[in-house]
Amino acid sequence: MDKSNDKPGQVEAEIIAAARRSYFASGGSVVDPRVRPSVLRSWKRSLACRIAPDQGILTVTALPRIDRTVFEVVEFVVNEFVDMVGDVDGVVTFTDSNGTLSLVQGSTPKAQRMAGQFPVGAQVLEEIVGTTSDGIVIEERQPAQVWSGEHVLDLFQGYCCSSVPVLDPVSRALIGVLTLTVSEDVARRVGASALLLMVSGYTWRIQMHVEKATIPSESQLLHDFLREYRKRGNEFVIASNAKVVIASLSYLTQASKYDLDVVLGVLRSGAQRDPSPKHVASSEGAGFSLNIREVADSAGVIATLKPDAVYGEQAVVGGHGPVLKDLVGANNEFLKAVRSGSLSVRQFEPLIFAGEFGVGKATIAAAIAKDLQLELHKFDCANGVGDVQQFLAHVPAHGPRHVLLVQHVELLEQDGLARLVSLVRQIPSVSLICTAENRINPLLIFSAKNDVNFIFVPSLRRRRDDISLLIDHFMEGAPVGVSKSLRSTFISANWPGNIQQLRKVLAYATDRNTGEDLTIHDLDETDRRLLSHGRLTRLEEAELDQIRGAIFEAKGNKSLAATLLEIGRSTLYRRVDYFRRRGFDVGAPL
Repeated sequence: MDKSNDKPGQVEAEIIAAARRSYFASGGSVVDPRVRPSVLRSWKRSLACRIAPDQGILTVTALPRIDRTVFEVVEFVVNEFVDMVGDVDGVVTFTDSNGTLSLVQGSTPKAQRMAGQFPVGAQVLEEIVGTTSDGIVIEERQPAQVWSGEHVLDLFQGYCCSSVPVLDPVSRALIGVLTLTVSEDVARRVGASALLLMVSGYTWRIQMHVEKATIPSESQLLHDFLREYRKRGNEFVIASNAKVVIASLSYLTQASKYDLDVVLGVLRSGAQRDPSPKHVASSEGAGFSLNIREVADSAGVIATLKPDAVYGEQAVVGGHGPVLKDLVGANNEFLKAVRSGSLSVRQFEPLIFAGEFGVGKATIAAAIAKDLQLELHKFDCANGVGDVQQFLAHVPAHGPRHVLLVQHVELLEQDGLARLVSLVRQIPSVSLICTAENRINPLLIFSAKNDVNFIFVPSLRRRRDDISLLIDHFMEGAPVGVSKSLRSTFISANWPGNIQQLRKVLAYATDRNTGEDLTIHDLDETDRRLLSHGRLTRLEEAELDQIRGAIFEAKGNKSLAATLLEIGRSTLYRRVDYFRRRGFDVGAPL
């Protein structure tokens, strides 16, 4: 390809527009060699997402996601930039890292009319609007310039857009994209390199101001870490915020034993709001407690980690007593729910266990009954309450004690539930445990009015520190183990089906496994998608299909697959690793 074509604006707009039309009309088979490589890559991605050139105006579809401090810096710099480009009727925009327009400014009437086509909250990702300079930057993390004929949408014809990525000064992650849009006539008069140079200069200013605004918080985090570390001697000390993790060498030498993923999950769950120690179990079965506090000025959290001298079946948390033997868990919120329920049953107080499907409400009730050596009787409101009433009619008031478990009480009218509670209270030998998954707020109000204990059972997402314990429990006696990478995936997954889903996924993977340890490849596609961090975008789905096709065609040869995809081998490795971490099969192992 002629290297001179890498210089924007060297080919007339009409020629490029014709090349674009031919490319999309042919389904990508007709490629004009004068099209710049970065634009051609973007066209390929746009074609995969079936972008229609005439799809109309931009509409607001999302809320900008941008840190308040960063936004204040961006707004300050953009106002200066807008004044600078007023003579050329330039529009300056800032797009967040998700491709959502967060700030749109123009200083002249013409620029303001142009800015009106780009509303804050509209998304300019390639998967939504096709080729844009913002979209290319988000995909490739490199400065980009798109001329009139190179845009896919008719809406953008006549404009030249120049974009530069704004990076976090500490993590180097993408904060957003700064873009200057001018008419193509102005762009040809001023010059492509001059436009990109202006945008780069103001991008640098944003990054410098962001660094000045954010580095003090990082310094505060480091200061508090060092102070805590000097006080604690050889104890494990860990400090963290959204971007940085600082740990003592004593911890790092034992990090494989005390999982960093688990520790960070607890630190970032808002656990510092509860001052009591948090008991945690690692994938190696080692128990430890975390004492967490917030760093000054909300710069992060800092924790000291103390290994347990003894960690067994009855782990003690915060001095509140043992876990029931038939239950698995060391999470503080979970244990609080169990203990509250057990106390209610001992005191003959009716209670409602509320929580999502699969969190183990009935399991907790059964464990409490067994621990107190009481007979458990189960009923489900899906079948009506006739059987419950018949049972209560034949229970002696002063006979052996029973636990009555009534599931799905959200299906009852509140008058019916009130009659049930009243009836049980007339029989001293019966303790009532109800469970509910839906209509939580009405039940909460009912509980307050009728003196019924309302106990919320946390979801598995709120018990990430228990996932390793649960995995070990469900895999006890299994012929295989669980690999560290899969265990890490499980710990970070969302688990919409909670513990019940975890049990089923492990059982299915064990039946399917032919190796030594369970890996992500032992899960079916549905489970992988459910465990991924959110659904794939249309663009990601198209990319995954292309990678799978190339790997299949290349019969697993990584160099050939990268050549077929027209990307570097390291890029292919990175994207394959990304999809595998999200839980998706990409074909033959690389």
